[in-house]
Amino acid sequence: MQINGLGMINVYMRWKLFCGDTMIFHYGNTKEGNGIVSIGQRLKVKEVAKEK
Repeated sequence: MQINGLGMINVYMRWKLFCGDTMIFHYGNTKEGNGIVSIGQRLKVKEVAKEK
């Protein structure tokens, strides 16, 4: 249940606090008119020095 879209804002703000700059958050509508939300986090990959 949400009040005037506050549910989506709440999810966005909490995810932003958790992920910071690595946050992925996209929302919108499909061509058929259905709602779609993608939530994720980009991972930071450490480079490992190759041994010669």
